[in-house]
Amino acid sequence: MAELHELEHELTYCTITAPISGAVIKIQNTLYGMAQPGEALFSIVDIEHLKVGFDVLENEVPNYWNGANLTVSTVAFPSEQHPATISAVGPVDDNGMATLQPHPHLAAGMTAFVTVQSIPPSNP
Repeated sequence: MAELHELEHELTYCTITAPISGAVIKIQNTLYGMAQPGEALFSIVDIEHLKVGFDVLENEVPNYWNGANLTVSTVAFPSEQHPATISAVGPVDDNGMATLQPHPHLAAGMTAFVTVQSIPPSNP
């Protein structure tokens, strides 16, 4: 019984705890490799707070505004349409950012197609 407790105690040294929850996208170390203090073992991405970045043509900037609805489809799953909401549009650099709901088929680094779904608000 003492050996079991000793083995359980030694097993606690084998547990790796990540600072955030998410998905492992890259393993930095080799299988059965020796870990060193301060060395990165994995790259982890937060899959609960996904964002998609996109470019906007200069003449289309008025069609994109904070809160506008978009749909996002990916190269990997082109038939799936994921709702997104614009969270930022740069008036100078013509870059946009939209927030997505988590989905098992969405991950950081994927190539996506973004389509605006909302009608621009009228300017009086």
